[in-house]
Amino acid sequence: MPATANNAPVQPTTDPAVILLTGERFFVRRIPIAADSPAGPQVELALETLAPFPLEQMFHGYVLDRASTHALIYASYRRNFSAAEQSAWTNAVNVLPDFLMHTFVPRGSQAADATLHETESGLTAMAWDSA
Repeated sequence: MPATANNAPVQPTTDPAVILLTGERFFVRRIPIAADSPAGPQVELALETLAPFPLEQMFHGYVLDRASTHALIYASYRRNFSAAEQSAWTNAVNVLPDFLMHTFVPRGSQAADATLHETESGLTAMAWDSA
């Protein structure tokens, strides 16, 4: 599997409606999506099944693959963030893991590949298969 390394920092967003947080604070899974149903309810059902907390107690979301056959879901328990942190996000519409910014980086034409992203707090490995 070809691998690339990238130590370029995630650029902070200037949009106060979007907050990027370090990825290690999020639970992440890839789930299949049924083609005959909207993705949103399927993602919520998967999170309700997988997570030990109700949806309203989590920051959560998803990204669909190009074929809309799988979703990368992410969630974090709201109590993992201090009251001081959350008070700074009063205008936030989206609270996202920083690794999402790397999912949209154009990749080679390999059927499978991986990339590493180094940050001050750690290393994130992202891998893609042919799906």
